[in-house]
Amino acid sequence: MLALQPYLSAGLLVLGYLLFCLWCYRRVLSQTRLFKPAADDNPVILVAYASEGGRAQQLAQHTARRLSGPAQGQVECLALNQLSLGRLQQLQQLIVVASTYGDGEAPDNGRLFLPRLAAATLPGLKFAVLALGDSDYPQFCAFGKQLQQQLMRCGAQPLFDLVCLDQQQPEQQPLQHWWQGLAQAGLYADTSDEVAATLSDAARPQLHARLSQRRLLNPDTDADGLYELQFQPEDKQPGAWPLWQAGDIAELTLPARPGQPAQTRQYTIASVPEEGVLRLLVRLQHQTDGTPGLGSGWLCQQLNIGEQAVFTRLDNPGFHAPDDNTPLILIGNGSGLAGLRAHLAQRPASSQNWLLFGERSPYQDAIWQDTLKDWLNDGRLQHLDLAFSRWHGEDGEALSTQLSGQLHSGYVQQALQAQQARLQHWLQQGACIYVCGSRVGMAQDLDEMLTTLLGEPMVEQLIQTQRYRRDVY
Repeated sequence: MLALQPYLSAGLLVLGYLLFCLWCYRRVLSQTRLFKPAADDNPVILVAYASEGGRAQQLAQHTARRLSGPAQGQVECLALNQLSLGRLQQLQQLIVVASTYGDGEAPDNGRLFLPRLAAATLPGLKFAVLALGDSDYPQFCAFGKQLQQQLMRCGAQPLFDLVCLDQQQPEQQPLQHWWQGLAQAGLYADTSDEVAATLSDAARPQLHARLSQRRLLNPDTDADGLYELQFQPEDKQPGAWPLWQAGDIAELTLPARPGQPAQTRQYTIASVPEEGVLRLLVRLQHQTDGTPGLGSGWLCQQLNIGEQAVFTRLDNPGFHAPDDNTPLILIGNGSGLAGLRAHLAQRPASSQNWLLFGERSPYQDAIWQDTLKDWLNDGRLQHLDLAFSRWHGEDGEALSTQLSGQLHSGYVQQALQAQQARLQHWLQQGACIYVCGSRVGMAQDLDEMLTTLLGEPMVEQLIQTQRYRRDVY
């Protein structure tokens, strides 16, 4: 047997020689990519957005494109919900573009983020927040302000003061502050034309159309009227209208009034381009003094057949359709049927769809029954559940012959509770839940019902994976 001692001694000598060489050339090797210290690498800049109607996402993506380049290192853009606490604690720089909707609420793709900061410590993070809001609401830019305050409580350092942008009257000055702040922080070099570029990138195509049909869908109701409006393009040539998809929004530009700037109102589109019309479903609103709402009053009462309306198409990626092969659970009430109808019109006949819709009375408020019946008969709808809050089960057999689907007494969330087994089965098959309608009442109660039926972790997972989406107002 050969002795191992000579081989071990030789190996140690070779290893010692190699280590000596590495030590001698350590400065040269440290200049290479392989041995460059991590602290010298350009840090990743993460741009996160919380977007309800697509505007904040668009601005975030624009910002990420402008920041990207060899001098700034890698730039990543994602929804705020996708930013985990672990990832956040590793970041050095965070740029946030966040909108606010409703009574100071976070958009759905950002509502999971603030709770994650409750016990976080972020002393090494530098950040900037661009807050979007509507100055017509008292809680102007509230979510963006909450983000700024909470990040500072966690020890993060703002690169510059919070910038608030009014979506109703977007001015150049806030955007100028935004780009100047990024430049002073060393994240962007040239701001000379950036405001103009931002506004140009955010420009949206307009839809010029004339009202061709207006129909009151619930003439006998004791509630506010629900109107179907159809608009025809002025230019009937192909490509005259910018195309939209289910989930997108038509922003109406109202005629200017003396002493007041032109105002806008937003309505979820109820049709798809293949139908040849822009269809809206509008509830005639009334103010506290009884006068009609500004937007709904103009559309439902003042605009005459044949007269022109000007819309801007708002891309709403947060409510766009999933893959055609994904089962879809559509839930809504009132004028929220607009967005749900568009999704059903866009889906192929072979797709799996389940609609749960709520209104007040089956006698006066069962709208678009012919269309729903056709879709139920041809298989586009596998299940249809109709919930009526002011119906207590009387004339059930007679109503079942008149109305399609299964009738329920109560609200739409109670109809979902009655179909809990089906809900579980559809979700196990990978279904997505899409909700459209009133934020106060229906959407909030439905959120609580889903938490009761599925558990809070499951609901958060559905939100995180974008299988639970809402277009609520």
